[in-house]
Amino acid sequence: MALLALAASVPLVLLASFAGVLILRQQQEEMQETAREATFNLADTLQREFDAQVNVLKVMAASRAFDNGLDLYEFRDLAERALTTQPNFTAITLNDLTGVRIARVPDDSHIGEQAKDILSHELVVATHQPSVGNVTQFPDEGPVFAVRVPIVRDSKIKGVISTTLKPSVLVTLLQASRLSPEWISLVIDGNDRIVARAGDQGDFASQPGSIASDPARKARQTADAGVYAGRTLDGRSTNAHYRMLPGLRWSVHVAIPDKIYQEPVRRSIFLAVTAGIVALAISGVFVMLLLRELRRGQEVGRKVEDGLRLEALGRVTGGVAHDFNNLLMIMMGGADILKSRSGDSTRVQMIADTIASAAQRGRQLTTHLLAFARRSSHDPISFRIQDRIAHLAVMIERAINPDICLQISIDPHTPAILADPNAFEVALINLAVNASDAMPDGGILTIRAHAWNTFRSPNSVSISVTDTGAGIPQDFQEKIFEPFFSTKPTGKGTGLGLSQVHGFAYQSGGDIHVRSEMGQGSTFTLVMPRSNAPPVPSPLPIVSNEEVEGGRLLIIEDHVEVGSITGEVLRASGFKVKLVESAEEALDVIETDKAFDAVLSDIVLGDGMSGLDAAPRIQSALPNAAVVMMTGYSEALARGATCGFPLVRKPFDQAEVVRVIQSAIAQGPNKEAA
Repeated sequence: MALLALAASVPLVLLASFAGVLILRQQQEEMQETAREATFNLADTLQREFDAQVNVLKVMAASRAFDNGLDLYEFRDLAERALTTQPNFTAITLNDLTGVRIARVPDDSHIGEQAKDILSHELVVATHQPSVGNVTQFPDEGPVFAVRVPIVRDSKIKGVISTTLKPSVLVTLLQASRLSPEWISLVIDGNDRIVARAGDQGDFASQPGSIASDPARKARQTADAGVYAGRTLDGRSTNAHYRMLPGLRWSVHVAIPDKIYQEPVRRSIFLAVTAGIVALAISGVFVMLLLRELRRGQEVGRKVEDGLRLEALGRVTGGVAHDFNNLLMIMMGGADILKSRSGDSTRVQMIADTIASAAQRGRQLTTHLLAFARRSSHDPISFRIQDRIAHLAVMIERAINPDICLQISIDPHTPAILADPNAFEVALINLAVNASDAMPDGGILTIRAHAWNTFRSPNSVSISVTDTGAGIPQDFQEKIFEPFFSTKPTGKGTGLGLSQVHGFAYQSGGDIHVRSEMGQGSTFTLVMPRSNAPPVPSPLPIVSNEEVEGGRLLIIEDHVEVGSITGEVLRASGFKVKLVESAEEALDVIETDKAFDAVLSDIVLGDGMSGLDAAPRIQSALPNAAVVMMTGYSEALARGATCGFPLVRKPFDQAEVVRVIQSAIAQGPNKEAA
């Protein structure tokens, strides 16, 4: 038995060492995945930070202070208020079209001088779009970088508002990612200079403005995201992931020092060598015992000794077998418990409901943040308020005080208006929330809409929001639409809600009025231009599973688990699903099988062709099929919103994705997008 146990132990030792090597290799792969996810998350965080700064400057640029020229007094007043709410801003400046500094808050230093980072200023003037400049050394401020926004009136740029931020703002963002302190995270600007650096408690710390390493610069020129063999500025090798920010030449890098990254490999080699030595030792013992066993007949005196050895080895073998039985019992018992749970449908349903509820709350939160952070262009269409008010009412009821009674009175003959429907929804919700704040103890909130035709505003539509609150003092009514002005206590309001409503009204060619008396409540009236174009139909209502007619559906999703669960959801909704993991694979499938009613594709598809790039080719190959995009990235949402194809945002539930696909099938293929 001892010989048998030793013979069996050799493959067990080798198998255990092989399993250990696989586990250690998996640790290395997990480090790669963690670094990749951290890079994408940091890039998204940095993009949101830039967008937040841009949004503040956009609010200033839309102020009435610049409607009739560059009013320096009004600019200083706006800038001083903005600085009190934006601690990361070091200064706010106003430049003319040539880049010459006209005004600066908090002081008037360097007035008449040209902008240091003139390239980012010229980019704003040329494109009429915001820009983020590169890190620049200022004698009195040190290293800073600029965020710039144009002041545009009647499609003409009048000037540029800029703010400067210190790289320490970005260092704080990097530190908040909570990566291992031995890992390195970097932000590099469009001039290949390091703006911020965190992690790696070594003896070297790069200063803002240092040139990035050669491998980092070459990788940035090759692709928008990837992995490269990096090297720190003090010569240490790293395994680095990076991602470029959309629309900028800035990038985020997360590097794992080779000493850490190669540690699992070194340990796996040590484990394999040790296991080999142990296996050889056991094999040697096995040979020795075998030789002794063969000499048993010749050495009677050795029989007793061999017997004692076999007895001892038998006891050890029995103990090992007992331990293995205990482990097997735990595994088998756990399996039996899981089997017994399979019939507990009530408990399973309760857990499923809990998960679904938590997911829905998370989805609502991200929706609000995206709406605040993402950069969106003004995209007016013709639509009727009465077609969308039911959906809006649900969102408003969730946003206001539950003690408030919401009343809606929409004239069914109200004409269509010409405006951006998303901005209109945000404006109406802002007015409703403002009214709700005016009625902390409850009251009545009334929304009305009807045709409006006066000498000042002919051929218009009036949308009013009335509350029964305390009213607004007369001396405040001229200021409430100014950016950062708020009657609420510190920390309770940003002063941006009514400013957004004012900006939306004027951007849409309309107007905003307020009528209020102390103790009599307030009425805010949006006056919007009528549309002469036919109204765009509102989204189709959600369809229940019983109403689904099904059809053949091709899903393109590079994340296997997401694709699998999406496919199962749509199969349960009556569709016949074909799942592929890349745009290239989808095009190959379409070559031989064209019997698809719709194609559902993710926008971001790993390192291959994107969904937006593949969509026109798919539409050309399947002219009778509907093409629907899906994504969960804020910048991909901004691109997808203007791509011409229906878009569904992740995470989505069964009813939502079925509604979008069915609506796309019912309306037919998007010829304009194709």
